[in-house]
Amino acid sequence: MSNISTKENLKRWRRGQKIDAAGLNQMVDATNLLLGGVRAPSQQRRGGRGNSVGATAQIFEVIAIDFDYVRCYAYDSVSNTTEDVETRVALPYLLRSGPFDGETRNGISYVYDETLPYSKRVATDADSNTETQVIVPGYVEGDLIIGVRGIAGGTNAFYLDDQGALQPIAWLDLNTDSRAWAEEA
Repeated sequence: MSNISTKENLKRWRRGQKIDAAGLNQMVDATNLLLGGVRAPSQQRRGGRGNSVGATAQIFEVIAIDFDYVRCYAYDSVSNTTEDVETRVALPYLLRSGPFDGETRNGISYVYDETLPYSKRVATDADSNTETQVIVPGYVEGDLIIGVRGIAGGTNAFYLDDQGALQPIAWLDLNTDSRAWAEEA
């Protein structure tokens, strides 16, 4: 099979040139490439041994909010039930406290409340003006969220297991409810 990827690869025939298999195959390959159509785009990452793995989405029911993630059960909308296996779903990056606690971002410094449910912070600007902020809308037990896993590069979120070791969180909340930090009412 010849290597046809663009129309510039096709060679023009000259008058009197003999027809050969290589020339005919070049036209067949170009035609097959055109007839192949366009495939839908998909995000893929390299798995082990060069295998491609696509991202997977899942609906989850929120159990509780924790440090930089929510604890959830996988939700089955067909039978309206949840799995009994608890899953950690990472919060979107800008909703997390870990990367920003005690840090200054864009001229605002942040200090996070270390009591459950980890969804409150105090923002202080350069003039020492403070504002208490909460995630709006808040994560509430029973909320349904959409999580995705298989993201190239991972979620960069972790939790402490029962032995105190950091474990990566595979799932990421897609934030389809447009949650954000806002001044507490």
